[in-house]
Amino acid sequence: MSNQNNSLRVVDPVKGRIKVMGLNLKDVEKEANFALRLIQENPKIGQATRESIGNAVLDVVSLGLTLNPAHQYAYLEARWFKGSGTTKAVLQVTSRGLNFLAIKEGAITSSNSQVVYAADVFHADLGNPKKPITHEVKGFSRGKVVGVYSIGHLPDGNCIAELITKEESDRILASSTSPAAKIYPDEFRRKTAFKRMIKRTSWGANDSLLARAISFDNKFHDQNKDMELAAQATEAPPEPSKIIQGSEEWNKCVRGIAAGHTWDRVKEFFDVTKEQMKLIDKEAVEYNLRKDLEQTAQPETAE
Repeated sequence: MSNQNNSLRVVDPVKGRIKVMGLNLKDVEKEANFALRLIQENPKIGQATRESIGNAVLDVVSLGLTLNPAHQYAYLEARWFKGSGTTKAVLQVTSRGLNFLAIKEGAITSSNSQVVYAADVFHADLGNPKKPITHEVKGFSRGKVVGVYSIGHLPDGNCIAELITKEESDRILASSTSPAAKIYPDEFRRKTAFKRMIKRTSWGANDSLLARAISFDNKFHDQNKDMELAAQATEAPPEPSKIIQGSEEWNKCVRGIAAGHTWDRVKEFFDVTKEQMKLIDKEAVEYNLRKDLEQTAQPETAE
């Protein structure tokens, strides 16, 4: 099958939105191909619903970003939603992607977001619009994290700066449902500081692509209005529970297999050994036999 046909399959569940959103089909196909590469590299994304993958592709195109790993502007994460019981692909925008949009839309001309460590030399003068922060790294043994900051250089030549303490960044980090936040905590801290800094510009509060990108990124953190959505999304489905013969969970497995469910489906919810599977298969056959006997048995008629 050609790459074009494969990419079209990715967006097929949401293809009606392409025209409605005014997107270029070639741009959609290009990003769909990048999504396919991400699915090949991360099987968890492949377990997401096709609709969610398609929507994520359309969202990244609508923001003017790309899933191309060479740019590192955006990526996909697989999240388990307890409410619907499904895995969905979620678009995540990196600090580099936000910075790209901020410069492209004229909010800033450049930015610098850095984590500060105990051994660093750091001074903040937030009343100085030209140089609000001085930060010097003395060496590689920098000690523990003490804070994070982001400086935005404005088109008029002045600067704005945002400082966040380690304690506050830790609270925000702990509230995130993104697995990437746990793997790359310093990147998460830098992005948090950048978002706060950019919100102080007019571009961070209007209907710009930058504001929309920040909104996408905020959907799965609890420091915003989408707290309920964040609470529903986790990195992965809950671990299957172990079962004991004769328990209610065991009987549910028996009834499920008797009803025709596959073991792949049953094992999404229950941790079953091979020996247990054999016993449950046997009980499922007996269960169906009993049901057949009950249905065919005729009550005696009184004379």
